[in-house]
Amino acid sequence: MSCDLAVLSDVKEYMGITTTSDDTLLGMLIDQASNIIKNELGTDVCDTTYTNETYHGDGSSSLMLDNYPIIDVSSASATTQDVMTIKNTNSTNTHATVQVTSTDVIMRKTASGVTTTNSLARSDYATITLLNVAVNALTDWTGTVPDNYLTYPVAELVQQTGKNAQNNSTVQLRVPDLAENDYEIQNTNRAVLYNSYYWPSGHNNIFVTYRAGWATIPDAMQSTCQQLVKLLYDQKNISVGIKREQIGDYEYEMQEKAEDVSGDGITLQSLSPTLYLKIMPYKRLLVG
Repeated sequence: MSCDLAVLSDVKEYMGITTTSDDTLLGMLIDQASNIIKNELGTDVCDTTYTNETYHGDGSSSLMLDNYPIIDVSSASATTQDVMTIKNTNSTNTHATVQVTSTDVIMRKTASGVTTTNSLARSDYATITLLNVAVNALTDWTGTVPDNYLTYPVAELVQQTGKNAQNNSTVQLRVPDLAENDYEIQNTNRAVLYNSYYWPSGHNNIFVTYRAGWATIPDAMQSTCQQLVKLLYDQKNISVGIKREQIGDYEYEMQEKAEDVSGDGITLQSLSPTLYLKIMPYKRLLVG
C-alpha cells in the first residue's frame, strides 16, 4: 500500500487557492512530491504490511529490514517446507515448467513448437488442497499434497522462477517454515531484527512478515509535502526560454521549470536543501 503525504484541501489552503481549476494538476503534484520524499527517506512511509519479504542471510545476528520504522513483526522464518508437488506427465512435451509469482501459479508446456500456458490465480484458492484440485483438472499436469499440508494457505507460497517439470520431473512449491523463536526487534527506527544465535547464510532464505511506516504521518512530512507541491507548482509558470536576465545593474537567474528538473533521479536536496533538512530527522541512520 502506498499513500500521499498531503491532502488536496490542506495543500490548497496552504497555497491560498480557492478554485478547482487546478485540482487535477495539484493531485499529480501531490503524488510526485510524496514520491520524492519517500525516495529520499528510502521507505514507503505509510503504515504498510509486508508479507514474506525475502532477505539474504549473512550468518550475523542482525537483520535490517527494507522498510522502517517497525510497527510489529508477525513472523520471521529462516527455512522453508515443501507443501505441494507438481509434474508434467506427457513425455511428448519437449518443455514443461512451473513458476510461482506474487499473483499466480503458472504452468507452461511445449509440444511441436507450440507453448500452452495455464495460470492459476493464487487469490482464487484459499488452501493448497483447492489449488491441487485445479492443477489436476488441467491436461498433462498432476499435483500432490502431503496430508499434513492440506490446509496450508496458498497466500503463503514462496515466489520462484520457472522450474523444470518435463517428463515427470517434480517441482516443489514451498512456504516459509514455522517462525523463529530466538529473535527480537533490536531497533525499531532502524528496522533491525536481532537473532540471539544468528541468521543463517543463504540466498533469499529468510522470510519476514511485518508492519512498518508511520500510522500517522508526522506533521513535518505533511508540511514538507505541501511546501514541495507549491515549489513544483510555481515552477510551471517559469519560462523555459529565459535563464538569466539583466536590467541595468540588476541581474537574476531563473530556476528551470518543473518538467526540466522533475525527471528520473530528482532529489529533494536538489530542489530545496531547506526541505531536505526538514525531513532528515526521520531518515534511517545506517551507520553504527
